[in-house]
Amino acid sequence: MGIVVCVPFFDPHPLFLPHFIEFYAANKAKHKLQLAWSSRRPLHNAQHDAVRLALDHSDFTHVLFVEDDHWGFPVDGIERLLEDDLDVVGFHTFSRKPPFHSLCMRRRDKSLPIDQACVLNMTPLERVSADEPLIQETDLLSWGMTLVRTSVFRQIDGDPFECWGKVPTDSVFCELCERAGIKRHVDFSFHLPHGDVTQERRVPLLRVHEYEKALGLQGYGTGRPTGGTLSGTFFSSTDGNLGGAP
Repeated sequence: MGIVVCVPFFDPHPLFLPHFIEFYAANKAKHKLQLAWSSRRPLHNAQHDAVRLALDHSDFTHVLFVEDDHWGFPVDGIERLLEDDLDVVGFHTFSRKPPFHSLCMRRRDKSLPIDQACVLNMTPLERVSADEPLIQETDLLSWGMTLVRTSVFRQIDGDPFECWGKVPTDSVFCELCERAGIKRHVDFSFHLPHGDVTQERRVPLLRVHEYEKALGLQGYGTGRPTGGTLSGTFFSSTDGNLGGAP
């Protein structure tokens, strides 16, 4: 068993490299990781090459997708995702821009294709109660830290990484999985930080953004706010922490 780790390295968050290096070093030998690193190449090209590497070598049972604007990868993350024993499963993450909604979503109208469903047809999926299961089925799942069985790419009809356009590759991939009867799941046991946003900061940041908006100030909208807004006074763009937070 081996796992190809797909890393499109284009515009990384400052915390991506130190966190990813620690994660990869702790797991390389244990899980026979093979790094598929692509620097400053289009996302779909990097992902296509990683999947092709896995398909061309029978030793690779999975592809682990990560994105460089995420960080905080749990060292035991691969064990957790493997224990879930699912075709497609990834940790929960969320938008780095207001309103910081969950990036795993379910369709309201199941008759509409995932890759053609506009945002009005999508409901962000959240685990709002401890009584809800940690692992839940979802229509759409992002690439933040997602583990996919290599066999999935043999079952789907089409290449989700053929091109890059208005529809992102995660939407195309999830639609191809839907057509092939392959379910996607989100694991809420870990919330992966995205940009400068963590699970604990989502609500405070949204309140700051709404307050700025009400005052007519320039709101938080890029993932790394600068001075001149209330957001900038609450954030440290160098360490990713809220001002005054450890």
